[in-house]
Amino acid sequence: MLGDCPHDWLFERVSCVIHHGGAGTTAAGIAAGKPTIVVPFFGDQPFWGEMIAQAGAGPHPIPFRHLGAYNLAAAIKSALAPEVSKKHKRWDVGSAKSKDTWQAKRGSINFSKLQPMRTCEMNLDHGPWEPVSGGGLAIADLFYDVFKGIGEMGSGFTGSPGRPYTRPAPRSTEACGGTAESSTSYTQVPLPSVKDAVLGFGPIKGTGRMTKAIVRAPMAFTVALAQGSHNAPRLWRDTTVRPTDKITGLGSGLKAAGKGFVLGTYDGISGLVMQPVIGGREDGVLGAAKGFAKGIIGLPVKLLAGK
Repeated sequence: MLGDCPHDWLFERVSCVIHHGGAGTTAAGIAAGKPTIVVPFFGDQPFWGEMIAQAGAGPHPIPFRHLGAYNLAAAIKSALAPEVSKKHKRWDVGSAKSKDTWQAKRGSINFSKLQPMRTCEMNLDHGPWEPVSGGGLAIADLFYDVFKGIGEMGSGFTGSPGRPYTRPAPRSTEACGGTAESSTSYTQVPLPSVKDAVLGFGPIKGTGRMTKAIVRAPMAFTVALAQGSHNAPRLWRDTTVRPTDKITGLGSGLKAAGKGFVLGTYDGISGLVMQPVIGGREDGVLGAAKGFAKGIIGLPVKLLAGK
């Protein structure tokens, strides 16, 4: 058994590769030109196993719960088949890498025009589930930063710097099997640094933290209320809640605010009609009544989210 071992070194010394199907391990096996058998157990591993099979680089993946001696032996036999080995030989990964490196060195690639490929971005920061807890957390964060700043202000040292001093520390040798004679050792205790001693860096840092928290508090509180109001209809299974836009700067923030105002007002008013219609389609008269209640409750909440 080996411990940590580089894939690019190990895979060159085997006939086929058997692994869990992670993206990095799959790429290393393909780059080494080895037939691959995937035994997935989590996440995107079944996907990469199927991609290997569809490309002809190995058999179909074997779920780890179904793994046994018989199907593993059959998969190895299938991976070592001549047609699979021939397909791997046609994948000249090394020459492609060399070509890209050569083009980059020769200046054929204009790096100023390269952009990250964003095929499917996801915004995982949806904010609080409802406005009460959102506003409460914003206030709690304000008090946390303020009290932390007060603590940092008290930790500053306003004396003057000097040389380290020594203080005696009595020590007994009886515990080491010797006599009860006492001896004295001296330990150097350094004074605070010049920055802490002269400038009082603790008060400066604490004041800065408190000022930053107080200035940001109104905006943080408003955003928390808006996000909580936007997400609140999900608590009563409102399927018309729109996904939030990702904010990366002032421009995207203003755009998201304008869009949220228009769509929040529209969704709140139209929900009075659409929610009963949707509920009626799903559950008849009872569903229409529930939809009407959702529309009444969601009207002020969605208007608040738009503001």
